[in-house]
Amino acid sequence: HDNQVFVFEFKMVEIPAEIPSEAMEKIGETAAVTAIRQIRDRGYVDKYRQRQEPMTLIGVVFDRNGKRAKPLALKTVTLE
Repeated sequence: HDNQVFVFEFKMVEIPAEIPSEAMEKIGETAAVTAIRQIRDRGYVDKYRQRQEPMTLIGVVFDRNGKRAKPLALKTVTLE
């Protein structure tokens, strides 16, 4: 297939500055998995299924308190 569908869900989380980096990563990963689940549960991909093209679901998480627009976590799932 030359075409592919990408479906994004963006999440903002609030992480206190004093939290250790490994805990921050865990929070980000959990939120990214939640974003992927939301894409599936709310049927965001349903309207693209008839295209019969590969779909990639992308959950992106940002820290609301972060100074830069840099993702805290990113999770992708590809559906064939």
